[in-house]
Amino acid sequence: ISDNYYGDFVVPKLKGLYGDASELNALQSILFASNSFPDLLYSINGIFFDRSFSVVQPHDVEKVLFKDRNRIVFKSDSSMQGLGIHFLNNIDGKTDLNPKALGNGVFQRSIDQHLFFQRFHSNSVATIRMTTVTDDSGDA
Repeated sequence: ISDNYYGDFVVPKLKGLYGDASELNALQSILFASNSFPDLLYSINGIFFDRSFSVVQPHDVEKVLFKDRNRIVFKSDSSMQGLGIHFLNNIDGKTDLNPKALGNGVFQRSIDQHLFFQRFHSNSVATIRMTTVTDDSGDA
């Protein structure tokens, strides 16, 4: 079945509000217990948090985000099919960042995709979706 059908109809029927939690980007590194995500900061209800969920003051946000990098990505919660994705740049110490205007989501390092995927689409990072279903005993 298509991923959209699964997400729009099957997950809400089977999982209720727990399925909605997957739309909250700040939870993914916690839910997966992984540091593999390129997360830098989370924006949750106007407050900024680092990866360990310590509060980052608004005047420090740009310093954290653009430390050792000139380009970052902001992904809004529930950003489906590329909607809510913002590329932000810091050029010569000037940034186009207005973090509070972006709403809830995650700031991430910009990813350079592998050349294999670059051949298919060079303007954005290709997405590979994996859908897992568990039975009543919890086996995937």
